[in-house]
Amino acid sequence: MKISELMRYVLGISAAIVLTACGGGSQPSLLSGPIQESPAESELSMPALGHHPNLSVGAFVNAVQPHRRQSWMLPEAKKDTLLYISDYGSGNIYVYAHPFSPKSVTLVGTIKESGEPAGECVDKAGNVWVANLASGEGRITEYAHGGTRPIKILQDTGYRPLSCSVDPTTGNLAVTNFSANSGGQGNVLIYAHAVGTPKSYEPPSMYFAYFSAYDDAGNLYVDGENQYGYFEFAELPNGSSTFENILLSPIISIPGGVQWDGKNVAVGNQDSLNSTIYLMRFSGSKATLKGTVILDNGEDVAGFWIQKLAKGMDVVAPAQGNTAGSRVFFYNYPAGGSPKQTLTGFKTAIGAAVSTVRTGNM
Repeated sequence: MKISELMRYVLGISAAIVLTACGGGSQPSLLSGPIQESPAESELSMPALGHHPNLSVGAFVNAVQPHRRQSWMLPEAKKDTLLYISDYGSGNIYVYAHPFSPKSVTLVGTIKESGEPAGECVDKAGNVWVANLASGEGRITEYAHGGTRPIKILQDTGYRPLSCSVDPTTGNLAVTNFSANSGGQGNVLIYAHAVGTPKSYEPPSMYFAYFSAYDDAGNLYVDGENQYGYFEFAELPNGSSTFENILLSPIISIPGGVQWDGKNVAVGNQDSLNSTIYLMRFSGSKATLKGTVILDNGEDVAGFWIQKLAKGMDVVAPAQGNTAGSRVFFYNYPAGGSPKQTLTGFKTAIGAAVSTVRTGNM
């Protein structure tokens, strides 16, 4: 189920609650969540070492891995830069080494989550956080670089967390809750230093909270929708206790990811055959469009990731997709255009994050 479909599903739940309260007909269980098909048997089999079975460029088969139903990771993965892709549809997080080298992209592990892994973020230690969107499974899980077992789990009872971001100035963890399990309003939680009991925020007019990002000054930006499905965008300035609404000039149909690229806040629009990223700068409540990145063939790109490379930058764009299935594209950033690399074969790829080797990872 794509994010846009999830929103319609939750809106249906809200309508069902109103109808029931007004004496309407019987409704299905409000806590059952969206129906999700079990992955096919073939998709439970792990691909060959050093090769994703649907990697479209530059990968080679080196050896055969046994059939696996548990999480696994090659020991040498800790020594490499790793790309984590959340496949909401299968419940798996796929981990790749050498993600920006087309001739050596290597599947080095799979983390099997119970529920629906969604948006991801990375802290200063290189640990990866994953939001779990499944109804009744509300939590945010932390994995060490190259690890398969959780090193921390933050409970988010009663909500459906869609994404997260880490404040580089404090280590605080922000979590966007798409909605309540009941279909009620979502919110934004901030866990001080990524521990303990979070503080809850409800950005003005925002009913469904989608994605978020901190800039290098500790300002938090969140996109979402109001209860009628119209785009909303808000900022929590560093040191403030109140979100402020910001009107963006680009017309965004369905909120996509939000990322800080070092100069601009990159805001995604996923409602297109070619999803778009808008590069925004802010001064108070004033927003200025600084550029547009068109992701050719990127259907319904949700939680993208911008990565600085030795030369230039790339954007990794999980595309939930329609016509050709779910894929993950790599684009030059901020040029966009045609993808230079593609991974295919996912059920519903939705989140991406890159963890680099740092002190303490080895």
